[in-house]
Parts: sequence; structure tokens; C-alpha cells
Amino acid sequence: MIKDWIEVLRKNFTRIFPWILLVVAIIVTSSIVINSSREDSKNAREIETKIDEKVVAEENVETSVDSTKETSLSENKTEDQKYVGKIRVLINGLNLRDAPSGNSSVIKQLKRDDILFIISEENGWYKVTDEKETEGYVTSGSQYVELIQE
Repeated sequence: MIKDWIEVLRKNFTRIFPWILLVVAIIVTSSIVINSSREDSKNAREIETKIDEKVVAEENVETSVDSTKETSLSENKTEDQKYVGKIRVLINGLNLRDAPSGNSSVIKQLKRDDILFIISEENGWYKVTDEKETEGYVTSGSQYVELIQE
């Protein structure tokens, strides 16, 4: 029986071999693509984690520095004003978050030169809204945002 199969393969080798090569090429290519996309996803998660960790660490340092010179923005607020100030985003990709924490969910990413309206400030975070009235929190760190003097 094995001899019969060997004989069939030998007679049909030229017709079968290209198909075998095609199947092997498809399998190899698929495994390369799958591994590559897994690595890309892993790298993206690592980069996002490192950025979030850096932001949290910098915010903790800034909070301790800011607490000594903190002024309440709400003292400047009059009854007519809805907002206590404005800030400009200094970097692309600044996260607008749903809570004042580097671990909170990201609502959206902001672009450099976006203008945000400050609702309040707490522990190194601004509660803000944009022109579309999307509310969230951004760090008050000077390397990320600048206060616009009016």
C-alpha cells in the first residue's frame, strides 16, 4: 500500500509539487502576519502604558509643587462667567479623561493648539470643556497646557 502511494507521488510529482509549495508559502506568510500584528499591538500597549506612567509621575511631582503656590481659580469667577479661564494644548495627543486620574478612561485625544475652557481645578487637574461642550479632565502640567491670560 505504501509502495502504491510512493508510485502515485512519483508519477504526479510535477503536478503536486507546486501546490505543496503554495500551501507552505500561505502557512508561513500567515504566521508571519499574525506574529507581526501581535508584536505591533504589544508595542502600542507598552508605549501607551509608559506615556500614562510618565504623565502620572509628572503630575504627582507637579501636584506637590503646585500645592504650595496654588490659587483658586474659582475666586476669580463672577456669577456671569461660566468658565474660570482658558488653556491651550501644547502637545498632540494629550488625553482628555473622564476623571482626574492618569488611570481613568480617555474620552478623546486633543491636538496641539486646541483651546479648552476651565470649569475648575483640583489636585493638578483642570476640569475643562471644549467648543463642542465635551467635558473632561486634563493635567495642569506646564509642559502639556498653558494658561491663556485674558
